[in-house]
Amino acid sequence: ELGAWDLDPRTDADGLEAAAALCRSAGYWALPYPLAERLATPGDVDVDGLIVVGGPRPSATVGGVDLRWGTVDIDGRRALVTGRG
Repeated sequence: ELGAWDLDPRTDADGLEAAAALCRSAGYWALPYPLAERLATPGDVDVDGLIVVGGPRPSATVGGVDLRWGTVDIDGRRALVTGRG
């Protein structure tokens, strides 16, 4: 049995294709959950999701999901989310 969090889009083309299909399906049904952000989680950082941010004061809206979040900017710099609210 394979679940959404068992997919690893970084491993091979099949994993990437399965993750893309899952994201398309969730988008079609307007699933109110940060699915792509969860699937984009890097393997070398202890976070549950990865959010793309930009600008001098980066922010993101992920409400009702109490997880450990990481961020990445356009230059590839990563950080941990420190503030909530």
